[in-house]
Amino acid sequence: MQVTFRRTGGNLMKMSTVGGENHFLNLQISQETSDWNDQVFSKLSVEMMPGVSTPYVVFSSFPDFLENQRHRRSKIIAMMNGDESLGERKVVVDCYKYAMEHIIDIDYEYIDHIPVYRVEKLYESTKTLDKTSMKNWIRHFANNDLHVMSGSKRIKERCKRVNQWVNDFLWQLLYMMNKKQSTDPEELSEGMFQELFLRFAKLFELKLVGTPNVGRYSFDIGGKEISSVPDAVVIDPGKQNSVLAAVKVSKCYSKWNVLETHTKLRKVSESHDPVEHVDCELKGQHLGGMLSVLCDSLFGPTGIFGFIVQATEVTIVAFATSENYLECIKTGNFPERDSATVRYSEKCNILTKKGRCELVRTFLDMVDLMEYL
Repeated sequence: MQVTFRRTGGNLMKMSTVGGENHFLNLQISQETSDWNDQVFSKLSVEMMPGVSTPYVVFSSFPDFLENQRHRRSKIIAMMNGDESLGERKVVVDCYKYAMEHIIDIDYEYIDHIPVYRVEKLYESTKTLDKTSMKNWIRHFANNDLHVMSGSKRIKERCKRVNQWVNDFLWQLLYMMNKKQSTDPEELSEGMFQELFLRFAKLFELKLVGTPNVGRYSFDIGGKEISSVPDAVVIDPGKQNSVLAAVKVSKCYSKWNVLETHTKLRKVSESHDPVEHVDCELKGQHLGGMLSVLCDSLFGPTGIFGFIVQATEVTIVAFATSENYLECIKTGNFPERDSATVRYSEKCNILTKKGRCELVRTFLDMVDLMEYL
């Protein structure tokens, strides 16, 4: 028997081969990623990065996906940080933050805690955007900069579009609240939470499609075809349906929320799992979704983004791989270094002002990045 080693989670693990056949090929991994949990991480040489970061820090790891494309990487980073776009981008970011705080004027942890009348009022007020409201909005996010106010017709047009998308988002939220808070309340489905997230993401002009408008993807592990249907994908049909991110949705909130006691929060920090706020089944299922679209990634097969949506809580994920990772999991021949890493953000609740504002810059820059890739 010949013994080889591979690295996973920072440790070397023995893998034995008999008669040239790698035992990796006999791993018990379900052919449907909907059955996966986080135990597949070690089997597939995926290291979970310790701790959680802000959404933008996780997004900022995209250069890792382009590590083997140095010229393209430098060009994209230069465009993302170009002086010409920074000024206008700041104005747009401020515009969206104003909308997240003052137009979507709700700040609650759970959907059944929001008074229905409050969302009804906001929904009615966003049906139209009169000249006075527009002027106040522009004046606020432009910080009274007359040059911006008088010369930024594109930004004004964007504000009008954002207002319409806010109305669409509030429409879905009101629909769900009416079901949840009626005299005969109904349980909210994952499809409803999926639609709420899609409408929120589309506020930023992020292009997504959700099930049932998502096809089945597949990939190979040890000669076995694995199938996955992501709940949604961020996709660009203009680039051969290339994918920026895979989305996994659950109707359940995370186990830990910001209102819990310091004792419980300390328990999380002492846990062996650095990402306690994401359920172990969701981690595995989402990893399967990202793996399934990896060969169609806008970055090439070296990385993909993801979103895990737990009711109204959003976690951003960055999955970076070695250039030949898909071949590695197909054959079981891993290099002696870590083959892939997955990084998670803190959760951001889109029902809270802080949560929405935390996602603004990341979502807007994702849209720009899709244009540059």
